[in-house]
Amino acid sequence: MSERTVDLIRTDLQSAKNEAKKNILLPVREVSDLLALVDSLQQQTEEYGMTIERQGKEMIRLQGLVNKQLQEVGLFREQMAEKDRTISQIKESKRLLLLVHDGEFARSSEYVQENSKLRKALETATDALNVITNGEWSETIDDEFLEVWTTRRINPSGIADEALFAIGQELEALGRE
Repeated sequence: MSERTVDLIRTDLQSAKNEAKKNILLPVREVSDLLALVDSLQQQTEEYGMTIERQGKEMIRLQGLVNKQLQEVGLFREQMAEKDRTISQIKESKRLLLLVHDGEFARSSEYVQENSKLRKALETATDALNVITNGEWSETIDDEFLEVWTTRRINPSGIADEALFAIGQELEALGRE
């Protein structure tokens, strides 16, 4: 073989060795990169796990707060319902008091009117009795134009004095009311 051939074989052999080293080292590098990737993923997984655990605890804490708020809302609703019932009761009491007041007012108005009529009747009777007391009676006529006394056989002065006394007492009693 010639030297040149030998050199070519050596060069090919050297090239083959280098190629073989590359082929052997390439999988080792890839495996090394894969192991580094696995370590990185494991670390990220642990961090995510801790984050998830913290978030889970936070969610449980927040759910407790939500439950507490829901209980307070329930209590507030009960209080509002009680307030509404109380307002309704107060309105009904007010309505009944106004009805009673209106009835009492109507009755007191009737009493005032009746009192006024009685005063007028007593004043008319007083005037008639004063006429009788003064001896000016031959006949006395009431509001309906009916004769009251038409005879002289009675003692009109005594009757008139007693009637005036009774009327005075009635007027005093009516004045106090």
